[in-house]
Amino acid sequence: MGLTSRALQRPASPASTKRLQKRQLENSVSWTGRERLRLAWYRLRLEAQDINYASRRQVELQMRLPEDWGGASGES
Repeated sequence: MGLTSRALQRPASPASTKRLQKRQLENSVSWTGRERLRLAWYRLRLEAQDINYASRRQVELQMRLPEDWGGASGES
């Protein structure tokens, strides 16, 4: 009934366990250059979509403002 050194160690935190699992998964998967490029392109497209949505939404919100809302600087 010998305990291994692993069993004697204190339990790992959830964050460190998650990092370890991620590292093990990354090491178990081999990506080709083409797949890495495809992933980078996908992430870039998502980022561009987010930026476009945010700017479009900002313009929509500005168009809905009441006309006298920004007039305080021009009034005497």
